[in-house]
Amino acid sequence: AEADELWHEALAMLRTRIESGPLASAKLVLHVAFWAEFYRQDDDLKRFPDRIRFHPVPRAPESVAEHNAMLKRYHEAFVNAFPNAIVVAPPEKHRVGDAAHAWGLSPHHYITDYYRSFRELFNAQGLVL
Repeated sequence: AEADELWHEALAMLRTRIESGPLASAKLVLHVAFWAEFYRQDDDLKRFPDRIRFHPVPRAPESVAEHNAMLKRYHEAFVNAFPNAIVVAPPEKHRVGDAAHAWGLSPHHYITDYYRSFRELFNAQGLVL
């Protein structure tokens, strides 16, 4: 709860800073990303455990569902703070972890189709990536 409160306070500070500074006319882009519930390993689709520890530093395992609920709240808060932000949300069907990802298996290291989809959606907004 404390981290959540701090995040929302920081969002308000970010909004103030952006609106009053040289970035006031910048295009803001929100990448709506969630943790994958499944991952691909070779030709198999497997489910991540309900609670997973993937950070290299010792931490308590985190729930994919709880983390996604938090991300959803944060995405909504960001859009409320920046209603003109460009929202890029790759389709859920591509939200699949990749056991062969260059940075290792994690709920936010996706299959290639996810990144391809992101690029297409980003470029469709008239932006170049």
